[in-house]
Amino acid sequence: MIEFPGRPEEGVRAWPNFWKPAETNCSKLTTPVVVNIETHHTLSGEFGNSPQKPLFVRKLHYRLKNSADKNNCYIDENCVTSGKLLYYRQTALSVVSYCITSGELLHKQTTVLPVFRKVGFLFPAAEIMRRHLKQNIKQLTTSYQNGFYSPRHVTDCALDNAVKFKELNAFIRITPELALHQAKESAHRYHEKQVKGALDGITIAMKDNFCTKDVHTTCASKMLENFVPPYNATVYERLLAAGAILIGKTNMDQFAMGSGTVDSIYGPAKNCWSEDFSENNWRITGGSSGGSALAVASGICYGSIGSDTGGSTRNPASYCGVVGLKPTYGLVSRHGLIPLVNSMDVPGIFTRCVSDCVDILNAVAGPDHRDSTTIKKPYRPINLAEPDDIDLKNVRIGIPKEYHCDGLSAEVLETWRKIADILESGGAQVKQVSLPHTAASIFVYSILNQCEVASNMARYDGIEYGHRADDDRSTEELYAKTRAEGFNNVVKTRILTGNYFLLRQNYDLYFEKALRVRRLIAEDFQRVFVSGQEDEKVDILLTPSTLSDAPLYKDFVSVSNRDQCAVQDFCTQPANMAGIPAISIPIRVSSQGMPIGLQLMSNTLNEELLLTVARWIEAQVNFNCFDNEQLLKI
Repeated sequence: MIEFPGRPEEGVRAWPNFWKPAETNCSKLTTPVVVNIETHHTLSGEFGNSPQKPLFVRKLHYRLKNSADKNNCYIDENCVTSGKLLYYRQTALSVVSYCITSGELLHKQTTVLPVFRKVGFLFPAAEIMRRHLKQNIKQLTTSYQNGFYSPRHVTDCALDNAVKFKELNAFIRITPELALHQAKESAHRYHEKQVKGALDGITIAMKDNFCTKDVHTTCASKMLENFVPPYNATVYERLLAAGAILIGKTNMDQFAMGSGTVDSIYGPAKNCWSEDFSENNWRITGGSSGGSALAVASGICYGSIGSDTGGSTRNPASYCGVVGLKPTYGLVSRHGLIPLVNSMDVPGIFTRCVSDCVDILNAVAGPDHRDSTTIKKPYRPINLAEPDDIDLKNVRIGIPKEYHCDGLSAEVLETWRKIADILESGGAQVKQVSLPHTAASIFVYSILNQCEVASNMARYDGIEYGHRADDDRSTEELYAKTRAEGFNNVVKTRILTGNYFLLRQNYDLYFEKALRVRRLIAEDFQRVFVSGQEDEKVDILLTPSTLSDAPLYKDFVSVSNRDQCAVQDFCTQPANMAGIPAISIPIRVSSQGMPIGLQLMSNTLNEELLLTVARWIEAQVNFNCFDNEQLLKI
C-alpha cells in the first residue's frame, strides 16, 4: 500500500474530468495516484472505485508545446519505469506537476514511504515550464539532488524556449541532440550520486567565437561559416568537466567587431525587453556578445559565455538586464577563443544573479598551459557571504568624475547617484576620484584594436581553413577574392585602418604612442587602487556601464560602426586597457521599460571583493530580469 501525503483540500475534486475543462482551482493541492501500468489498477484503494478509467500507457510523452495548448500534460518520456507511473489527475487547465521528470526520480520515490510529501501542487502550464528558473544554480542543483527536478526536464524547457523565442535570434545554432545526451548523463550521475561539480545539469550557451569540438564555430561570419573545430576551448572544456549542458552557440557581431550584435550574417539579435518588434522599432541587445546576454535574459540558459575586449560582456549585460563579468586578464584561459585583440580579449560570464556568476567563474578560472597569458598562480575558489552578512564599513568606493561625460542620460546619472547614496548609507566610504586619461582612452583603444585586428585577420587567406573563393588564377587573386567575400565592411575597414597605423611611417606616430598612453591609463587605476595617497585610494570604482538604456535598432544602425563603438565602449574599455576585473549589474528599468545597469571595477585579482559588493547592491535593488512582460508576448 502506497502512503499518500494527504487528502485533497476541500473544494478540489480529486478526479475531475480529464478531457473537459473543469471549474477547479489548479493551484491547489491534489492527490497523486500511483498506477500499475501492467495490471491497469490503481495501487491506492482510496480512489479505486472511481468510474473513470485510470490513464495507463507503456510510453507516455505528451509535450507541452506552448502555454495555449492546455489540454496536454507534460510528462517526461522516461518517467515510466518498473511498470509504475506516478500520475496526477488534472483539469484541462493544468499540467502534470514539475516533479515528474525522470525514471530515476520515479523509481526512487515510489519505493520510499511516504511518497512526495513535499510536492503535490498543480501549476498553470507557463508556470511549470518556467518555475525552475526562479532558482539560482545552487538551489537548482539541490533540487536535482532532492529529486524535485531533473536535468532532462530543465534541458527540455531550455530547448523549447530556444525555439519559442527564435525571433529574438539569440542563437546561431541550437544543439538539441548534444544537450539531451548531456542531460541524460547528468541525470544518471545524480541518480548514482556521482555529481561532477557545481554546474552539473546546468544549461549554458557559448558565444560563437569559442571553439566547440564537432559543433560549428562561425564568428557570425561567412569566412568561418562551415568551420567545425577539432578541439574545445578551455572554458568550454572546464564547463563540461563541471557537468554543464550546452544548449547552443550564440549570435554576435561578426568576429566580435561591434557593440550591438547587428553585424552577424545570421541577422541581428533583438532585445527581449523591446516593446515593439515590428519593422526596425525593436531595441538592440548590445554587443558584441548580445546573443549570450539574450540567452540568459530570456530564460533559456542559466549562464552563458561571451568575450570581452572593450566591453562586449558588460555592454549587453546592461542592456539586457543581466549580470556580466569581465575577469582579470589572464584569470580565465583564452585557449580556443578566436582572437580579436590578444592583449585585451577576456572570456566573460553572463548570469541572472551574482552568486551564479561566482559558480561559473569558479569552474572556468585558473592556469592553463595552453595559454601562456594565463596567471600561473593557482586559482582560489570564491565563496561569497550572504547579503545580510556583508559589511561595507571598511569598503572605499570611488566615483570617477571623468565618467560624468557628454551623452550620459539623465536616468543613468540619477541611477548612478542613487546607488552611490545607498552604498554610503550601507556603511561604505564614498568619495570622488580622478582617472585623468579616461578621455583619451577610447581613441587609444580604437588604434590598438585595429592594429591587432589587422594582424589577427591576416590568417584568413582561403588556404589553411575557412571560406575559399572560387578563383585559381593566382594566389594573390585567391587571397583578394576570399577576403572580399568572407569579411563584411566593418571587418574590412578595421583591417585597412590597422594596416595604415602599422605602416613604417605611421608606426611611431600612432601605435607606439597609443601603447604609451595605455600605460598611463593603467597607472591611473593603479594609483587609485594601490599606489596613491591614502586619502585618494579606493577599493571599488562605481561607474555607468553604458551612457543610456538600449537604443532602437533603426537609430543604432544610422550611425557608423566606428562611431557607435566610441559611444558604447566609452565606460567599459578602460578596464580592458588596464587588465582589471569589472562587472555590470542590473539596477532598474528606465522610463522606456529598458534595463539600466551600473559597472563596478576593482584592482587586479580582486574579484572576491568586486563580486561581494555587487551581491550587496543586487540585494538592495532586487532587480529580477523575469519581471519582463514583453517575454510573455513573444
